[in-house]
Amino acid sequence: MEISLVHPAALRSVWDKVKDGLAQMPPEDWIPEDVYHEIRAGRAALYVAQEGEAFGGFLVLQRRETEFTGLPILHVWLAYNAGDRDVFQAGEATIREVAGQMGAHRITFGSPRLGWSRRYPLVTATYELQPS
Repeated sequence: MEISLVHPAALRSVWDKVKDGLAQMPPEDWIPEDVYHEIRAGRAALYVAQEGEAFGGFLVLQRRETEFTGLPILHVWLAYNAGDRDVFQAGEATIREVAGQMGAHRITFGSPRLGWSRRYPLVTATYELQPS
């Protein structure tokens, strides 16, 4: 699986496939237009996975900073598999390379899926409050 950066000016060429993937994700506080805008404005980077001619999925990465020290963090905002292959796993070398290039001391992501705890040690947790 090949992972490649999509330049913001070329976003339209892959947007229909990305938007279809976004529609299959669990609801969050963003809508697909928010994702498009963040990529187009250069505040997020889109990496598309290709397996031969087939679309394999995508990763959307964001540069963030720690709250008080301002140290850079690479945040994996979105990850989507279009097929059976794991785009996150296939793109892990790219994610680490991007983090290194920006001097990030941490890579973060969030997921409601418990399987991630088998892959990576838990550093922080976010808990959802249930309505009473």
